Amino acid sequence: FSLAFAWGFPSLMRASAPRGVSLVIGLTAIAATTVEIVVPEEGLLTVVLAFGVVGTFLQQMFRRDGRPRLAESVSVAVSGIIVVISVAGWITAVSQVDGLPLVLVTAAALALAAGSMYLPGPSSIAVIAACAAPTVVAALLGGLLPGVEPVPAALLGFAAGTMVAATHILFLRFRSLPLPSTGLAAAVLAPLALGLPVAQLAAFVL
Repeated sequence: FSLAFAWGFPSLMRASAPRGVSLVIGLTAIAATTVEIVVPEEGLLTVVLAFGVVGTFLQQMFRRDGRPRLAESVSVAVSGIIVVISVAGWITAVSQVDGLPLVLVTAAALALAAGSMYLPGPSSIAVIAACAAPTVVAALLGGLLPGVEPVPAALLGFAAGTMVAATHILFLRFRSLPLPSTGLAAAVLAPLALGLPVAQLAAFVL
């Protein structure tokens, strides 16, 4: 999913030189995932982030198109790098014995939020449902699953709902997505970005 996001995100954001931006984001995604699996140290992710930013500027330096919309292209690349590095949080949380229930709660909240956005009726009702329903369900699951407290679970449920609703409004509803890659990038943005918050909350409360 990280590589699919890397391929479609620059085109989704209409960045200039999207292939180069995709390459930088994709290489950063591979590096972050490899580091987290082989040497699970949070400090190394910071190093990966630093090299990703350096790679972004190198990619811009090698452009031969006059570098139009340079600031926008750099912003898209750095935003994508942060998202794919956040994926490592899912690996961290799953690798922890006590973190798996929190991962399952967040996954359920994401699925419920995504389904809520397609409820019939006014869009405002769908947005409210996408934020409220995952919060309530996550809190209930947090009280049922061992090792998970309702309050942290509710916070992740609310974060999942707001991320899905915001992504849907920004990209899936009001923007044209002519390519399958851009639609897939928009669809996986919220799950990928929630990786580090899940890991940090798991480390804090479990």
